[in-house]
Amino acid sequence: MEFGIGITLATILVVVAVYFGWRQRSTLAQLRHDVHIAPEDRLYYVRQIRRRLICSVLLVLLAGMVVGWFLLNRDVAALRPAAGEPLTEEAKASIRFIATYWIVALGLVLVILVLACFDFMATARFGMRRMRQLENDRRTILEMEAAKLRRRRQEMN
Repeated sequence: MEFGIGITLATILVVVAVYFGWRQRSTLAQLRHDVHIAPEDRLYYVRQIRRRLICSVLLVLLAGMVVGWFLLNRDVAALRPAAGEPLTEEAKASIRFIATYWIVALGLVLVILVLACFDFMATARFGMRRMRQLENDRRTILEMEAAKLRRRRQEMN
């Protein structure tokens, strides 16, 4: 049961990583062919692609660590000494390895979450900047229309 869940989780992680990696490569290809994008927008997209590709690689590494855990087949319960006996050096080394293994795995999860937060914040800032730009463009168009109407009104008088 545990093995099946782990393999399913690893498969989902790899599928998500490959999908987002493929999408980012196609976005990068579109970006290279589009000459009408403003330099600041191009920079935003390039950084977004970089963040997302790094996350995809980290997801594959995390999937590998999940599968690796089942391949290592560490039996933590077997490391427990009998009542009243101290831990052997081999058991201590195994416990250190297991702890380090999961600290690295959780560190990968933390890095993925931090990059996702950076991506979310960058997307929010980009959206707000675009919204302000559209609002300014709309205001400029309305001012031009108002100026035209004033000129027509003055010509009629």
